[in-house]
Amino acid sequence: MTNWDAKARAQFSRPSDMALDFCLWPYQRPRPAADDALRTSALLYKSFEVANLGPEMGALTNAIMNAWGRFATVWGMKWGDTGPSWEFYFYDYERGDRKYGIADFLSATKGHLSCNLTPDDTLPYFMFSVEIEPRHLTGVPLDQIDIYMGNPGSTVSSGICYGLTNDGYEMRNFYFSSTRCARPNRFRTNSLNLCIYLWRR
Repeated sequence: MTNWDAKARAQFSRPSDMALDFCLWPYQRPRPAADDALRTSALLYKSFEVANLGPEMGALTNAIMNAWGRFATVWGMKWGDTGPSWEFYFYDYERGDRKYGIADFLSATKGHLSCNLTPDDTLPYFMFSVEIEPRHLTGVPLDQIDIYMGNPGSTVSSGICYGLTNDGYEMRNFYFSSTRCARPNRFRTNSLNLCIYLWRR
């Protein structure tokens, strides 16, 4: 992958593409995609190009897609004090009978990422996430993987995030989601996400 062209990797959206939100829940599209609409992955690939990390991040995301398939990963782009980063979220609501876990991610990406953390895939988490910074592409090990556990007794869809580091698990924050919208004509989304940060180190 000595040559990188984000435009060449971009693909047009297809009518058969799954309509899934940021929780990988299906939703009804408010309108069909235009004939020239691109899949959202085009934006992700373009961000790699802008960060001058196209070949490295392209190889990493290829490894993820080969293991998980299409439309099975949620991603987000960030910009912080140290520059760009990308966070990838992996859902599996089967929990104890999940198809893929953190160990599968580490196995799929072992040629691209280093990690000395020891995850416990017997924990009933419904999602985990990994934030990739440029330094991780140069051999610096991943120092944190987040898991998201269900919130017992909650009347809405919610979760508790724990960060796995070399020191073990630490609670980081709560997440709350609702599948109902009080004003559907105003909000064209089937979920509202609210993140409450308990503390920041």
